[in-house]
Amino acid sequence: MENQKYAHKFQLGVPFRTYLEDYAPKWEELAWLRRSEDGILEVQLHWGNDSCRFSESVHSGLVGLALDIQRDPDNECVIITGTGKDFMNKPDKAEALAECDRVYPHSATYDWWWMNQTRIFNAFIDIPVPVIAAINGGCSFHPETWLMSDYIFVSPDTYYVDKHVHGSHCIPADGLNELVGFIVGRNRVKGIFLNGTSIDAQMGVDLGLWHEIVPKEELVDRARKFARETILCLEPMHRRMWREVFVQPFRELMAKTVRASLAQEAYAAELCKVRPGENHALQFREEFEGK
Repeated sequence: MENQKYAHKFQLGVPFRTYLEDYAPKWEELAWLRRSEDGILEVQLHWGNDSCRFSESVHSGLVGLALDIQRDPDNECVIITGTGKDFMNKPDKAEALAECDRVYPHSATYDWWWMNQTRIFNAFIDIPVPVIAAINGGCSFHPETWLMSDYIFVSPDTYYVDKHVHGSHCIPADGLNELVGFIVGRNRVKGIFLNGTSIDAQMGVDLGLWHEIVPKEELVDRARKFARETILCLEPMHRRMWREVFVQPFRELMAKTVRASLAQEAYAAELCKVRPGENHALQFREEFEGK
């Protein structure tokens, strides 16, 4: 397919880089990418004209998207946002149903879960310029894509809830246990995950998960203004080294923890038999969405 070409061909003597005109079309079904003349790259996740839905292809696509963004030296700041009512709060049921007929080289929990989830953190951590998040509503899937941003704006209706325990019949060990625990504290995160606590906009500010609550209709404009007045006023090397300083603890945390903890989650999922003979992945998503 035309949109599956590599973003850039290798050339001897030329440092590898990517170009927006190559990778924007490649990822257009996952995110609309646009960059201002001063280097602010906006990454707007979507599902058609609605909120992005989680699926296996989205899970793996987020890794590739971040890798292309990393290698483009024309990006001076990145804004991550969503579309519609929520950021990413529903599954793609059609793809979940198709999983029952899919043959994986090893297993779903390795080829999909472990291979993608152990890489998604560094894919976003290694974006070399400051990242601003403008989160436009509920997020129940993989908030690591924005929780490690340098500054986070949320709309008043934003909330984050982890439903590994209550919804997916699984253990919350995909790295978010470590990331959220690193930010809010070890004992507090255990209670949040065990109880399925929904963290609303104000609670997230109080816990230190994000920074400011902004009216929904002003969210992206506020992020752009912040990027220009607070980020781009810094020297290019200063903003890059700012990013390195403040993501390094996340990099060290994930290097120590995510591969082992994700393997434990995958192992627990392999042993989970809720309705024997039925498509457990679809069942998880149906129950998840209903709660």
